[in-house]
Parts: sequence; C-alpha cells; structure tokens
Amino acid sequence: MPGPFDYATGVGRFADVGKFESLNGVDVGAGLRERLAGRCERLCFLNDADAFAVGEHRSGAAAGHDRVVCLTLGTGVGSSFLSDGHPVHSGPLVPPGGHAYRLTVHGRPLEETVSRRGIRATYARLATVTGDQHLPDVRDMAVRARKGDTAAQEAFRYAFDALGQALAPWIDRFEATAVVIGGSMARSWDLIHPALTAGSASAGRPDVPVLPARQPEEAPLLGAAHWARGAPDAS
Repeated sequence: MPGPFDYATGVGRFADVGKFESLNGVDVGAGLRERLAGRCERLCFLNDADAFAVGEHRSGAAAGHDRVVCLTLGTGVGSSFLSDGHPVHSGPLVPPGGHAYRLTVHGRPLEETVSRRGIRATYARLATVTGDQHLPDVRDMAVRARKGDTAAQEAFRYAFDALGQALAPWIDRFEATAVVIGGSMARSWDLIHPALTAGSASAGRPDVPVLPARQPEEAPLLGAAHWARGAPDAS
C-alpha cells in the first residue's frame, strides 16, 4: 500500500497529497476483514516500496547488501532504506519517515522534478508545448529521446541528475553499498542510469553502484509474502 498510510492500524492518511483522498481516515483493514468474511487469518500492511525492497533483498539485486537504498520510479518516487533486510523509517540516517519523496532539490519538493508530472512539465517547457498541443507521456518521451529529441533527452537528464543529487547525501549517511531501481520508469534504464549516476557523483557519491532490479515484477509480491509470514503487527 503506498503512503502516507498508518500501516500498524490499516488506516489511510492521504490528506493533501494529491492521491487516494477518498481513503483518508478510512479503516481499510476493517473493510477488508468485513468483505473477506472470515476467510483471512491475519492482515498486515506494508508500504509498496518496502515490499519491493524486501523482495529484491531476498532474491534480487539487493541480495548480499546489508544496507541498500531501493527506489520505485513511476508516478512519483517510492523509496526504502533497507538495513539487513528490514526497512528503516526513523532516525538520523534516513529522510523523514524513510521517504525520499520528502526531500527537496533545486529549492522545490523532489517530486515536482522527479515524477511523471515533473518530467512532462520540464519537457513542455523545453519543447515550448502550448496548451492546445499534445504533451507526450513519459514512455513516448523516452522513444523520442532515443530518436534524438533534445528536449526529451534533457527532460530525462534534468530529472534524474536531480534525483542523484538529492539522494547522494542520504546514501552517504546511511552507508548504503548499492542503490536498486525498479518501477515503470526503470524500463528506460539507458536514459535514467547515466543521469542518476552523474548527479550522485557530482554530489560526492561516485563509488556506490546503481543497479536495475532483477525481479521488477515479482519482488513486491515476494517481499509482501515474506513480510506477512513474519510481521509482528499482523492482526
């Protein structure tokens, strides 16, 4: 379940975040138990980026790393700071709540630059797309970038260079030995990886490998299943 969400109680906290407003204050756990009508022995909730990270740590690109940062890149920036296979959500070594989307870059919230809407906005500005023209989605933009569209290339470079800059101090503070990338945007690895590593290097972290997920589709399911088996807060 994406955040902000109260994972211990199963209640949505989606006020003023531009998504899932109808679930704000809703006891999702109670609703599921009612609809499952006794067919569920236990319920536990897990952040979707944490599920991805746990799955990749169990049998993916994060395996063998005691401390790793995992990102899911799609409509926004999902993140998980994993220590010995367990998500870290508090303390001085991680961003507030362990969420990269709470970071700022270039004086603005990170997701205003690194997100579907942010990349499209950058492209619109660079390509001087007006309101009555069709604005391509990120997938189409990637195709254009590979064909030499300089505005599309720069939109990707700007976004993921910024992500590298924003993330680098936290990679250093967390002492991560790898960064693992998943999510729908990771399919444009050839456009994301060079910019992300360049941004990270410019901010002082040139030596930490940035790796594509090995099980981008299966990892969230594997992570959720592992968590459900051993989660102490399941009820």
